[in-house]
Amino acid sequence: MENGNSLVTENGKNGIENSLFFDDKVRVWLPDDFHKDLELIEKRYPYRNRPVVIRCDSTAEAFITFDFYNKPLSANQVSNAALSLRRLIKKVYPYNEEPRLKRFKTRQGIQGVSLSFYCMMNHYRQYVEFFILSIHGQLFIGTVNCAEENKGKWASVFRKIKISIEELEQSRNLL
Repeated sequence: MENGNSLVTENGKNGIENSLFFDDKVRVWLPDDFHKDLELIEKRYPYRNRPVVIRCDSTAEAFITFDFYNKPLSANQVSNAALSLRRLIKKVYPYNEEPRLKRFKTRQGIQGVSLSFYCMMNHYRQYVEFFILSIHGQLFIGTVNCAEENKGKWASVFRKIKISIEELEQSRNLL
């Protein structure tokens, strides 16, 4: 159990694990070396209201987060939510270039919008990508991030994660 949300992992194919989150409402494929490192999470996300799901790779180069909010969001509202998030990012990081918005579709056919930008960390630029979807009519936000110099290395993995997100039946029971 993870903050009231279950996590079940089934072995997938090609080094990918099939993970269920948020009381089995969402399934995402994650690389098998991504894990929950509590000590690293405390250092990287020291605030009280951090994402519910946080994973990092075994080298701590790349991070993935997911949050599933109890806020109604229809598929038609995803673009507006992304525009609102872009305005917020510009306020928090005014020195950054405008976050780029890009539409995408999951393998299941769910339409989403992603926003990517760079922010300064202690001694390097961090690549950050937010993605927004409507899952069961509610707001789902994910992030992927890594140092700018590692973006090329992680780009295909980040894309696979994003398009693998699946909305599961709410009454799904696992054996």
